[in-house]
Amino acid sequence: MAMAMVAPVSPGVVVRLHELHSASPYVASDQSLRVLGSLERFDAASGIAVLTDGGSALRVDLQHLRALPLRVGSLFEFIGELEVNPVQELTLKARVGRNVDGMDLRLFDKVLQFRRKFEEEFRTS
Repeated sequence: MAMAMVAPVSPGVVVRLHELHSASPYVASDQSLRVLGSLERFDAASGIAVLTDGGSALRVDLQHLRALPLRVGSLFEFIGELEVNPVQELTLKARVGRNVDGMDLRLFDKVLQFRRKFEEEFRTS
């Protein structure tokens, strides 16, 4: 019996919501992303949520995460693939999600900066 080759699942590039704009290198259909933000609202009928971070927002399709307990105002992290429609509206089709209430966002940002610096140095060496 031959086994089918399955494409590896990407862990998602860590991005902050303000980095998702039309000129961003992260904005591409099927780009695997890991995002973080406060749950502003959730429509149970459609499975669509809106995450916010500062002045930025992102639609998140939670169709595959119906069992995830959601609480408006809580901090969540989602990993999924980005959909970009013809008018540049972005929706993350989440495949993984978790509540991260209590995360220190200032420390998160510092670690993200160090990580990106390390990855850039590693690529150029």
